[in-house]
Amino acid sequence: MNPKAVFLLLTLIALSIFTIKYVGFVSQGTVPSTVTVVGPEVPPSPGGGAGGGGSAGGDPTGGKGFTIEPDLIHSIIKQGNSQRKVIRVKNIQTSGLSISVDSDLIGELLALSPAAFYLGSGESRDVIIDVFATEDQAPDAYVGTIDFSGGGITKTANVIIEVQELEPLFDIRVDLERTNYIPGEDVLFTLYITNNGDLKNIDVKVYYAIRDFDKNTFTFKEESIAIDKSLSMIRQLRIPENAKFGNYVVYASVQYEETKAATSELFNVGDIVLAPFFTPKIIVWIVMIIIILVLLWIIFVLWRRRNKEYECLRCGHEWKGKGDKRPETCPRCRSYYWDRPKPRLS
Repeated sequence: MNPKAVFLLLTLIALSIFTIKYVGFVSQGTVPSTVTVVGPEVPPSPGGGAGGGGSAGGDPTGGKGFTIEPDLIHSIIKQGNSQRKVIRVKNIQTSGLSISVDSDLIGELLALSPAAFYLGSGESRDVIIDVFATEDQAPDAYVGTIDFSGGGITKTANVIIEVQELEPLFDIRVDLERTNYIPGEDVLFTLYITNNGDLKNIDVKVYYAIRDFDKNTFTFKEESIAIDKSLSMIRQLRIPENAKFGNYVVYASVQYEETKAATSELFNVGDIVLAPFFTPKIIVWIVMIIIILVLLWIIFVLWRRRNKEYECLRCGHEWKGKGDKRPETCPRCRSYYWDRPKPRLS
């Protein structure tokens, strides 16, 4: 086989394998961090900082300390109801560890059990998080943190609790264009609002903001909009240039007189290794297009070889040949010198 054809075939196989593996990364949510947002874990600091978060996917302490999983609690409850969540804490060091648990939402929206415990090396324990809302709890999207401390290390689980009315007049939802950004970027999102009441064509107050898990508001906007049954609108908010790396939320609420509904959606601010344009899906499409172009080029080259045209310079006969091998003779005049002009006699 022609060496060039072998090289092209091997290139096509390699690109196919890469694409299959990459599609697997995307579908499993395990895309390598080299094409997403990465940033150093920010130690908790009082006020002004973005919510951190312990991660079960890696151990920044180099084999010392503990892990928590999950590092985000997102609960949607109605007034007068409760939910139970669980966070698993695992000791990954070779010695025992005493763990204490605390939250800025204790007593208001959640209860923890146990608040302190001991873990031997390699042991794990579930911390029960009971999320609740009293019947007179104001409908809103509340954010906070749950801090796990032990061995001089503190890890944080972020908390989003959306309290809804028993019979909500409005439903509100935020869809982010993407969830990874860098400081100074615009967060683009779509707000979906549904009016479940009997009143139509009413003016509602829509508020949306960027907040962190220390309850700081960085950017916000407010507007009055008429709504019939439902509406959707695309909006954007700018992340401050000096924003710290970490987790934030887009908070949005809709209010009519004393009735209110709210929601929050999580996103991350960090360092972009590749430009934001090159998302996993776009990279997969680029690789697929390259494979298709290579395949089309191979087909074209093979077609040209199978349909190569020759002309005898002795008798003027034209014919089609196959492959790259030079024909020995002209099919009509049988000349061995068919590709050389007939010499002129002087």
